Amino acid sequence: MLIPSNTTLFALLVGSGVVAALITQIATFLLSKLQRTRQGRYIALRSALAIEEFGSDCLVVIYEIEGYEEDESWGKQHVTLPRLTSFPEDDEGWRALPPTLAHRLLSFAPKIRNEQRNIDFYWQNTEPDDATTACSKAALALGCDADLLGRDIRQEMKLPSRDAAWNWGRRLQDLRQKSYRDEE
Repeated sequence: MLIPSNTTLFALLVGSGVVAALITQIATFLLSKLQRTRQGRYIALRSALAIEEFGSDCLVVIYEIEGYEEDESWGKQHVTLPRLTSFPEDDEGWRALPPTLAHRLLSFAPKIRNEQRNIDFYWQNTEPDDATTACSKAALALGCDADLLGRDIRQEMKLPSRDAAWNWGRRLQDLRQKSYRDEE
């Protein structure tokens, strides 16, 4: 029977310790990566839902303005864009998103504020109908942007596609095409 020497035993102990530490480090890394991916997908889903709700609300604003302009008995003379629901606060989740996607999401609210300032300028310095027209145009542009951004988020983060009873995004894109044709 062979009896291992102290040197051999020491080498086995050190080797098994190194292997155990390596396995622990790999497992920790993989679990951390999985957790970060989950956080990123959660942030992406919540953000997509907020953006899509905003886009849908933009279409409602456009319909109400059209109704007001056609027949003042229904509809509404909007001069305010819909409100964007706040995005979740989670630094780790935001870091898990691709930088270009995070940039597009985080720059959307300032874009809305800028358009609202333009509408407010029209409201204060021109005829009310000009402000309503500016609101309708801004709602169309931002609603189309929201549709595209929502779809891009879902595709890039491998989230389920939008499940909407009515395809507000398609309707906004159709209205945009119609406005392009009308301008020509």
